[in-house]
Amino acid sequence: MNPSFWKRFFLAAAVFNFGAALGFAIPARACLNLLFALENPEPAVLFLYWLFLLMVGLLGIGYGLVGLDIRKNRAFVQVGALGKILAVSASLWAWQAGIAGTAAVVALSGDIVWAAMFCVFLAKTGGLFSMETRIAVNG
Repeated sequence: MNPSFWKRFFLAAAVFNFGAALGFAIPARACLNLLFALENPEPAVLFLYWLFLLMVGLLGIGYGLVGLDIRKNRAFVQVGALGKILAVSASLWAWQAGIAGTAAVVALSGDIVWAAMFCVFLAKTGGLFSMETRIAVNG
């Protein structure tokens, strides 16, 4: 296993989350219209949407911390994998229920790849549910 790969991987995950949060925050009304067909969202909806995006950015900070030292913050990888799986599942449910458009599913579909790779990291470094990372870090 290549520790420098995983460091770069988690730093890339951080950039991905920051980019998604910023990319969807700036044109918030346009994104809500595209994702959920909300042409004129109520202020409370905008607040919850921005709060969601703040959490996406906050997760990005966590992935960045993992990238800085992949021996630490293992629980954050576990939470991140579960969060990404749940986000994709929720978007699929909302799409099937007619609450969200196809664009919402497409926007979150990349998260399943990130979640799978998080699980690969966990499996290769001590097991999915282990709280201890077992990896020789030389680089």
